[in-house]
Amino acid sequence: MVCFTLEELWAIHDLVRDRQNNGEEHDPEFEIRLFEALLAGAEHASRQAAMLVYEDDLWWIDRQVPSALMAGTLGVGRSILTKVVRLLVKAHSRADSVLVGGA
Repeated sequence: MVCFTLEELWAIHDLVRDRQNNGEEHDPEFEIRLFEALLAGAEHASRQAAMLVYEDDLWWIDRQVPSALMAGTLGVGRSILTKVVRLLVKAHSRADSVLVGGA
């Protein structure tokens, strides 16, 4: 789970839509999870929501989100990428420690 702000979620939504408009397919399950998070964020006072993301989703976000991505006048790219990178490093650190511990 990743906690995103509503602005970050809308920026990811716009990237998905842009890719689809350019003929690229995207996982409908990812979109549904994104929609759920958007609705939850819109209803929550903090304007944040947790979104279930899988490793493939994290890699897609990392490849698609530019660090200078803006949502209106708010820079959201680096904050999105920081969250994604943190989870990827954490996931792979655990995998490495399991391999080292099991060897």
